[in-house]
Amino acid sequence: QKRVGKTSLALAAAETAVARTTDSNLETKYILWGAIASEDPRASLRALGETIERFILAFIPRSVEFPKADYTGSLAPLIRIAEIAYQAEKEKKFVITIDEFDEIHQELYLQGNLADTFFANIRALSATKNVTINLIGGENMPFIMERQGQKLNKFTRSNLSYFARDTEWEDFKKLIRSPVIDTISWHEDAISEIFNITNGNPYFTKILCGTVLRNAVEGRDADVTAREVKDAIGMAVSSLDANSFVHLWQDGIFKPAAER
Repeated sequence: QKRVGKTSLALAAAETAVARTTDSNLETKYILWGAIASEDPRASLRALGETIERFILAFIPRSVEFPKADYTGSLAPLIRIAEIAYQAEKEKKFVITIDEFDEIHQELYLQGNLADTFFANIRALSATKNVTINLIGGENMPFIMERQGQKLNKFTRSNLSYFARDTEWEDFKKLIRSPVIDTISWHEDAISEIFNITNGNPYFTKILCGTVLRNAVEGRDADVTAREVKDAIGMAVSSLDANSFVHLWQDGIFKPAAER
């Protein structure tokens, strides 16, 4: 779902992996779909291919020759480039994260030659020895995967949702307390009140905590109870615009864009 920190978690996971790789042979690339999106799906596909190509070639010796690639309608040249890169630098690994993947053009996931080619390319690229691909999306990801997911059966799906009180209560408390551990004292009843209001949604939790913090600074009161949380609720909600809620009713409607 949107607003639950998918991007932050993916980037943190990549950074952690790099930190644990002592030989510096792990390289990561974050691609926001909106940064390469075009009105023409083929143009978007070409921009994606060129972006990934530049990323891989930046870490391969210039003496290595690569074929000139054309990504109009296909990412197939990337498989050859990945293979050549592997022969040149067998220890070098590439992690590619594509965010907002559920915002790709309909022509890239609905049944058709272009969509079938696109997902077949992703499958083939992820099967190479030196490339890993992470696809991040919101509520519409299941809709896309229903149509092309059979080509990505080797991918592992990780769902992010709201915090669960019965299994993730300690994590929820850390989300609230950790950023201000040396400054603000959060009472248990205050954290419980936040959970009751937000239902464990991390996005709205952070908004509410921000309002509580501002009130605490203004009132010079570092002791937060349920009363301070209740005082902050009205202020927090009144500061939100429709864009903070629109994903709750617009996303997750599993229909093509025109019908949605």
